[in-house]
Amino acid sequence: MKHTMRLIKTTILALAVALLLCTFTNAYAQTGVSQSTQKISSSGYITPAISTQRPYVNGSKIMLNGEEFVPIGVIKGWDIVYYPPNAPVPTNWPDETEGVYNLLNNTKSNVVMLSENRWLWENDPNYIPALHHIIDLCKARGLYVIIRYYSWSNRNYSSPDYDYDPFDHTEDMIKMITEPTGWLNHIVSIAQEFKNDSNVIGIDPLNEPPAESKWIPYGYTAIQAQSIWHNNALKVIDAIHSVDLSYLIFIPPNMRELDFQNSTPWNRPNIVYIIHWYYGWDTEWGNPYADAYWNAVTEEDFAIAYSKMQTYCNKQFFSFRDTYNVPVMNGETSLCKISWKSGSPCNNTEREFQDQIHLGAQNKFGQLYWQMDRNVSPHYWGLLDANNLEQWSDGGVLVRDAVNEYYP
Repeated sequence: MKHTMRLIKTTILALAVALLLCTFTNAYAQTGVSQSTQKISSSGYITPAISTQRPYVNGSKIMLNGEEFVPIGVIKGWDIVYYPPNAPVPTNWPDETEGVYNLLNNTKSNVVMLSENRWLWENDPNYIPALHHIIDLCKARGLYVIIRYYSWSNRNYSSPDYDYDPFDHTEDMIKMITEPTGWLNHIVSIAQEFKNDSNVIGIDPLNEPPAESKWIPYGYTAIQAQSIWHNNALKVIDAIHSVDLSYLIFIPPNMRELDFQNSTPWNRPNIVYIIHWYYGWDTEWGNPYADAYWNAVTEEDFAIAYSKMQTYCNKQFFSFRDTYNVPVMNGETSLCKISWKSGSPCNNTEREFQDQIHLGAQNKFGQLYWQMDRNVSPHYWGLLDANNLEQWSDGGVLVRDAVNEYYP
């Protein structure tokens, strides 16, 4: 019976999505947007709907109340991705207390990205109310929210197959992208859920889609993979905007989260192009800026390293911004403890991160920190102290101070 009811709900949602997509063009006319701003273009310009006060894209800038809005903030992940709340509020999510969010009161942070779990969304009736509770915590502190589709993980420990995670396997992600109905329906359900909450400013529809090279073992060429991704992700983008044109959509221009080279923008408005950039990913691979920081000793060495990092950013993503007049930002970064290549402690990681924050502020380049949780990964500093979750970790203090020093 439960399976039948879920099938009926899925069918109804699919029909609703189809209807929304058929009327997508008409949706522009219903927002009060003038004819001059209805055009879908790579410049990404759109006037927000009168009923909402979300930031909106204007050329290479994100605007809010007549001023440029640069997203700076944190990503919440561990609790809300892997542990069901089992209560109307996340009382057993220790990293989601009032005290944890109070830490953000004295920072320049303006955004919290919530990494969402599709399995919990669809199966735990307390999950969506718990997310609303966190959004209310953010709203009370003047923080906007981005919802990111992060995982589809059955972590209900009472289930005999609790350890099965479809996203543990590239093949399952590829299948979801190539047969996108379920993916699209889920993203539409997110858009509909928060449509009337202007504090939820946007959606990241899929965290780190598999790069073209990962499709090849499953019988696709790189060209086929990129074509499938582009066509089906475009359907998801349009489905979000068919629910509400004022949503920002945070998405890479390709299936590589590392760079924007040889890419073109989506021919749609209100897109923010995200990259994931970690120093620990770049170390010991011959990357000039990473090698320069790794080996730096004197202030002169660090000045050279900073210059090389500027060159790196210009090549990887600032040139994309300037060429196409679209906004770009670092959708995920961290203060790295360990090099991914060798497992060695990252040399000069504190200085590199401070300089990265400085460089971002100089270029009005938004950045989101993974993650506003405890030290759950050996590779990165979690921002919360493992022994006192309502205090900053040592790394968290450094991150807080760097953001407060350099961002306006």
